[in-house]
Amino acid sequence: MNTSTILKLSLLVGAALLVGLHLPSPWRATPGQPWEVDSTLAAGGGSHDGRHHDLQKSKGKRVEVDVYGESLCPDTTHAIVDVIGPLFTNGIASIMKLHYYAYGKVRETESGLQCQHGPLECKMNRYLNCAQELHPGNQSDWYRYAACVHRAGRQIEERASGGCAEERGWDTKELNDCALGELGDKLERKAQKETKELGKLSFVPWILVNDVAIGYDFEPLAKYICTAYSGPSRHVSWDHRELLARSV
Repeated sequence: MNTSTILKLSLLVGAALLVGLHLPSPWRATPGQPWEVDSTLAAGGGSHDGRHHDLQKSKGKRVEVDVYGESLCPDTTHAIVDVIGPLFTNGIASIMKLHYYAYGKVRETESGLQCQHGPLECKMNRYLNCAQELHPGNQSDWYRYAACVHRAGRQIEERASGGCAEERGWDTKELNDCALGELGDKLERKAQKETKELGKLSFVPWILVNDVAIGYDFEPLAKYICTAYSGPSRHVSWDHRELLARSV
C-alpha cells in the first residue's frame, strides 16, 4: 500500500468519525431530517474569540443583526451575498431581524462626504438605505435587492436604479426619488450617525448580533444567530459538511 493510498484512507476514516460526533451547540441533527436550531442547547456553544458567551439572548424575539458596510466594498459584498444569502434558504433568516447601514468608512470634509471607494459608492449606499426604508415589511425582498446590487459589478449604477428594483416589482421612480432626494439625505445622515456611534471602524463590514460586535468574525454568522436565539426550536436546512466546517 503506497503513501497516497494510506493518506486517502486516513482522510475517509477521519471524515466518518466527524460525522458520528455530537455537533457543538446550538446545533443538533436527526438522521434524514433538516438541521434544527434548538433553543434549549443554544447557551454556551462553541466560542469564536469568546464572543458567543457575551451574546444577549433574544428573549423569544428575532435576533437583531446589524450590518455596517459599503456598497462597493468586496468584503461587504462577500458578507451580504455569500454569508447572509444562505440564511434566506436554510431557514435561519426567519429568526433574525436584519438591518444594513450602508455608509462605512467615510471621510467628512468641508466639501462633503468622501466614501472609501469614491463618489459612486456614496450614491449606491443611498439606494441601499432607501430600499430598506421603502420596503420595511419584507426583509427577504429588500435583502434580495441589496444582494442584486452587490453582485452587479460595473453595472451597479444601472442595476441599483433600475434592474434590481424591477425584478422585485418595485416602483423605480419612488426608489430613485428617495436615493436622489431629501429622504436619501435623511437616511444617509441616519446611517452616518449609527456608524459613528461604533467609533472608528477598523474593518468593513462590521456586524453586531443583539448589539454584541462580532466584527470581522462574520463567517460563522449563522452560529452566532442561533446562539443568541431563545425562541421555539425551528428546523433549518443545512449541508452537514458546511455545518461541520463552521462548527470547528
